[in-house]
Amino acid sequence: VEQAAARWAFLERLAEERGWPERFVIALEQALIGGTDRGRYSDEADISTASATNDFRRLLDVGLLSQRGRGRNIRYHPSDALRRDVATAIDAATNRASRG
Repeated sequence: VEQAAARWAFLERLAEERGWPERFVIALEQALIGGTDRGRYSDEADISTASATNDFRRLLDVGLLSQRGRGRNIRYHPSDALRRDVATAIDAATNRASRG
């Protein structure tokens, strides 16, 4: 639970620092926990699939996501850089918590 909270807090800060809509946190979280696609993301974020496509394009362009598959089978996964940054954030939060 602590790791999930630290991951979510990091993603919220990332989106805020970059001036992105809060819904980007959903896309990044879904990618981190097994990958996602336009339909799943658009359903949870309550946006059109066209908006989901645009959001994923922005996240791909900045190197936070990678794309696998083609056409209707496209899935989005976290980039190595995103995984590394999230792991660092979780470690920092865990260390702060253990120090009291």
